[in-house]
Amino acid sequence: PEVQLVASYSWMWQAEVIENLAQPEQQGSRFNNAPEHTGSLWAKYSFLETKLEGFSVGMGIKYNDWVWQKVQPDRSTIIAPSYAVVDALLEYKTEIKGIPTRFALNVTNVFDKEYIASATGAQSSAVPGDVRNFMFSVDLKF
Repeated sequence: PEVQLVASYSWMWQAEVIENLAQPEQQGSRFNNAPEHTGSLWAKYSFLETKLEGFSVGMGIKYNDWVWQKVQPDRSTIIAPSYAVVDALLEYKTEIKGIPTRFALNVTNVFDKEYIASATGAQSSAVPGDVRNFMFSVDLKF
C-alpha cells in the first residue's frame, strides 16, 4: 500500500496520410505532430507507519517520440526531436479541525530540459516545451 506505480505506453504505428487532394505529395507521410511512440512511468511512495506518516514523495518520467510538420509543399519540414521530461511530487496529508487536508508541491520538468513540444504549421515554427515549473496546492475535503 505504500508504493504506487503507473505506467503507460502508446504505439501509433499507422498514422499516415492516405489521401490529400490539396497536397498530394503528403500521401504516405506520417501525420503532423503524431509521435509513433509515447510513454510514461510514475512512482509514488507514501509513508504510512513512521514519524513521516502523511508524507509522500513521487517522481515520474514522460517520453515523446519525434514528430514532424510539413507546412506547405514549397517550405521545409519542421522536425521536433524526441524528448523525455522528469516531474516530481512532495505531498503531505493531514486533518485540520476535522477537515481532511492535502498540501502538495509539484515540480514539472525538474531538470529544466529545453525541448520542442510540437511543430505548428500555422506559423511555420516549433512550439517550445514547458520550462521548470513549481506548483503548490492545498486541497480541502468538506
